[in-house]
Amino acid sequence: MTSLENTPALALAKRLRRRLYRPIWESRFPYYSYMNRNRCVFVHIPKNGGTSIRRALGASAKGRTHLPWSVYEEANPKKFSRYFKFAFLRDPTSRLHSAYHYLCAGGNGADWDLEVAEDIAQYPDFDTFVAEGLPRRLYRDKLLLYPQTYFVCDNRGHIKVDFLGRMETFDRDARYVFSKLGLKQHIGRENTTAASTSGTTIAPATRERIAAFYADDYALIDQIDNSTARGDVN
Repeated sequence: MTSLENTPALALAKRLRRRLYRPIWESRFPYYSYMNRNRCVFVHIPKNGGTSIRRALGASAKGRTHLPWSVYEEANPKKFSRYFKFAFLRDPTSRLHSAYHYLCAGGNGADWDLEVAEDIAQYPDFDTFVAEGLPRRLYRDKLLLYPQTYFVCDNRGHIKVDFLGRMETFDRDARYVFSKLGLKQHIGRENTTAASTSGTTIAPATRERIAAFYADDYALIDQIDNSTARGDVN
């Protein structure tokens, strides 16, 4: 009698079973219901006002994910091509300053964030953290501190979304996004960290280090700000 173990037919049957009985939430990942309902892809870059956007689009408070554009394209190229794709950028110094205070306060309370909070306490201030902590792998590998280009650009620096808004012009750009989606929404800012570079003294050397560390982000922002149209970026 022929054994069915390790045969191509059995392997195919196993793949089909996994596909048929895969949980609904997993089979839709990463296109959550609010994305399908609004026919959009929101690339949620950490510390860039994403919680407010998600809530305005009808997303649940739970299940926030920070994924690069490539995950959406690989999961469903057809949806990625057809849906309106957008993200919001933020001045890298302001974003890093906000992330620093968020991490100092324990982040989202997960074990990993609490470990980072314990480690970051060795740096007496933001300037010292940028000079000594940011170059360490512990922080370079932290998704919260990834360059914004990681989320919206390919390896050649090409923008892979249709629109890039700015935190500095958040209300205006959010209205543009909602108009593209055929929505009339009033949006409030949520999940904000009580820290701003406004009124904060940051050493010139610290600003230079941040500019070097996030050089691609600053180049992308310059590209967007100097574009002739504030609409779709491609």
